[in-house]
Amino acid sequence: MKLSTQTETIPSLEQLEDACNACDGVSYHGRYQGRFFFEGYAVVTDDAASLTELFMQLDSMGLKMPMPDHQDNMGFNMLFAWDESTWMPKRYVGHKFRTLN
Repeated sequence: MKLSTQTETIPSLEQLEDACNACDGVSYHGRYQGRFFFEGYAVVTDDAASLTELFMQLDSMGLKMPMPDHQDNMGFNMLFAWDESTWMPKRYVGHKFRTLN
C-alpha cells in the first residue's frame, strides 16, 4: 500500500498565519464555523488576487495548500476556508477491501 504524502508540504496553522502576515490584503481568521455546518480554518482577503499572493508566499516557503473547501464574503472582504481534515494525517491511499468472491 502507498502512503499519502499530501500532509508533508501542507503548512501548520502557525506557518499559515505567518504567511498571511507576510502578505498585504490577507489576514488569518483562525477557527471558522461557517454556513452549512462547515468547520475549519480560514483566511480573509481583500480580493481573490490576494489569495493568489498567499499561495505564492507559501510556495516561496516550500509549502503548498489545496484549493479552499469553502468560501464566503464578509462585506467587502472574501473568506476562504479549508476543512479541518486538511491538517489531519491521511491514512493509506488506494486501500482495497476484500470480498467474498
